[in-house]
Amino acid sequence: MTREEKRKEPLFEYRVTIKDLWDGEDYSGISIGRTRSAARYKFIYDNFEDTRYSDTLNWKISVRKTGDFSPKSFFPDEQYKLDRWEQVKKARGIPFIYLGQRINVDGRDGHIVGSNGDHLHVLFDGNTWVDYCHPWWETTYYNEAGEIIKDYKVVTGNVISI
Repeated sequence: MTREEKRKEPLFEYRVTIKDLWDGEDYSGISIGRTRSAARYKFIYDNFEDTRYSDTLNWKISVRKTGDFSPKSFFPDEQYKLDRWEQVKKARGIPFIYLGQRINVDGRDGHIVGSNGDHLHVLFDGNTWVDYCHPWWETTYYNEAGEIIKDYKVVTGNVISI
């Protein structure tokens, strides 16, 4: 199977649980992948980046598919992340954006899945990772009906001057 064929395979959401990790406590979270082993690897990589992968082979890890992937899997739950979301909307003058909104950045379609208070977190179609994007750079925002709300692309001439 080629890399392009693999990218077209569906993504799934998995619940990854590491049993008895610290003092009998379980460590659990959500991971996205095309397979159970891909979700397991990504979860370990994202949460234990200073740990050698060979050290994780003795861990008791369960990976359970919880459903099909949805951009909502990335939605923030914590108040801190929500505050950062409101901060980017206000600071960048884009009060119309919402989580899950369709967006096109430099010709690539995706969904807004969060922010870091300065840039948007965008999950581009076909990717399993989030990219950080400037809210004004070559960006087009769409409403739920697929109509353009705001267009910041240079070719259309709707660029904000700073």
